[in-house]
Amino acid sequence: MKVIEERYLKKISKQLNTFVREHRDFLDFYANIDTLAQDSLQKLSIKSDLEFFDEVSLILSIIISIISHPHLLNKTEEIILRAELAPHLTVDMFQQTIRDSKLWTKNGLDMVPENVYYYQNIDELCIYENIFIVKVIRLIELELGKYNDFYTSAIQTVDSEGLSLKSDGVKLAIDMLKKINRKLRHIKNTYFYKVVSKARPIHSVHPTNILLKDRLYNRCYKFYKKMITYSDETSKLNDISFYYFTKLIKVVKEKGFDFSSNKNVKFKFPNRKAAIPHIKLSNEDFDLDIQLAKDKTAIELTVINKHVHSLSARKACHLLLFDIQSSVTEFEIDNQKITEDKYDTIDALSLWNLFTIEEETNPVFTSVMSEYDLISHWFENKVYTTLGNYDLYTTYCPVCKNINIDIDNYCECDRCKSKYVFYSRQSNVDRPMWFLKLRRGK
Repeated sequence: MKVIEERYLKKISKQLNTFVREHRDFLDFYANIDTLAQDSLQKLSIKSDLEFFDEVSLILSIIISIISHPHLLNKTEEIILRAELAPHLTVDMFQQTIRDSKLWTKNGLDMVPENVYYYQNIDELCIYENIFIVKVIRLIELELGKYNDFYTSAIQTVDSEGLSLKSDGVKLAIDMLKKINRKLRHIKNTYFYKVVSKARPIHSVHPTNILLKDRLYNRCYKFYKKMITYSDETSKLNDISFYYFTKLIKVVKEKGFDFSSNKNVKFKFPNRKAAIPHIKLSNEDFDLDIQLAKDKTAIELTVINKHVHSLSARKACHLLLFDIQSSVTEFEIDNQKITEDKYDTIDALSLWNLFTIEEETNPVFTSVMSEYDLISHWFENKVYTTLGNYDLYTTYCPVCKNINIDIDNYCECDRCKSKYVFYSRQSNVDRPMWFLKLRRGK
């Protein structure tokens, strides 16, 4: 997740917690969810990216100025030097030379020093503050990598609704990133960076007099503090999951689901943040059970079709993971332990795309979709029903047209792994179908 997204996520998380505290009873929350004025993280992110690029460019210019005239530690080092090379000796140098007989040789009747003790002054570059500057450089490099990946993946292709234009901001962002990356490469090629980057890195940054009082170093220090928004990944995952949970509730409510069957559900606030509650909703066709998955930052959705009589075919269990990566097309499971046999589908939501988790992880969309459209698409696939000819679709898969269909209490395609059930007693005619697992093509 880009730093701009993290900043806004933290801000929106505070707004959500305020709203939940005002509607602690879930029935009240459900009734008033439409009044929740919620900013889009995506829109806030894209709007602020160009401003952030300007700030990064300024910080890199400041770092170049620091590199030109860095703070140094002047220290004295004792060495043994040939006598003729020593420009002058202090009293201490001379007395130490007198005490070391190995430095003296006989020259006629006299003893003269061949070598002498000499104290030379060394400017030490690898001081704490300069190591901190290298830390900032590396942090910027890591952040720019996220932006490079994101805007490359955000370029529209011919499979999208339209190709990228100059007006949509992607081209301008990529041009700005090129300029910033050139400046970063220049910094990494300097003597300053090559020397200081070899020093032992610092992990916990503490303000020193130089970081607080030197104008250039202080500007970098303030920038660093802004960059470190979240201290741990778990907090970030919890915030993004609750952010999407509120959007899921809006989708469910729009689909006509009722919550009145369970009136005593209240929000809990572990660590002073609202947690996803265990709730049950229903409409004339489905019962829903939504809860936080055990030991995971994920939502577990159980769907029961009221019209299907077979116990093994009337229920589907789905897992929705949450990801904090920035790419539209790439996803990594963040240390999630998943028991695949328990779930009919496993999916993941990032801020920018929906991903299916099978043998491979695949993005559902090739272009950017809004957060609401992403969660809506995910939910609609779990309650998707349609009419289909029983004879035809017990022979051909309705998703990929494969003819290898395993038929028991429900039909399962051995190619795309979609599962579906007919729930009408009439045979060989058009009958209602429900997909326990729907894997659509892109």
